[in-house]
Amino acid sequence: VYAIFDKPVHMYRGTTMAGIIRDEARNDPSRGFVGGYELETLSIGLPFMAAFLNPGGWGRSFTTALDHYDHMAGMWIVGEDMPREENRITLHADIKDEHGMPVANVHFDDHANDTAMRNHAYKPV
Repeated sequence: VYAIFDKPVHMYRGTTMAGIIRDEARNDPSRGFVGGYELETLSIGLPFMAAFLNPGGWGRSFTTALDHYDHMAGMWIVGEDMPREENRITLHADIKDEHGMPVANVHFDDHANDTAMRNHAYKPV
């Protein structure tokens, strides 16, 4: 989650993970999901920010967002993913990396609990 502020905040200064808010890390099934999540403050440089803001981003809207980088701050929402039998990492049968090793295939599908947790985290307070 990122926001642009009226005045510069220079989020690239300081410790990368300077603060962790654990208020939502508790297990409270009445919220519509089990487990919990943390809110983690960010302090990241421009290349890293560009990669996370819009991987492969291009064009005016992307560069306009980056124009406001010094006024931008963000938080990561880090929750507990439920295990799923379908989620897996396998080795590709044909594609190799620069060392001749098979590259990884990652398959991940959200559990309904993961989606409910994420929706709760995105909900305005």
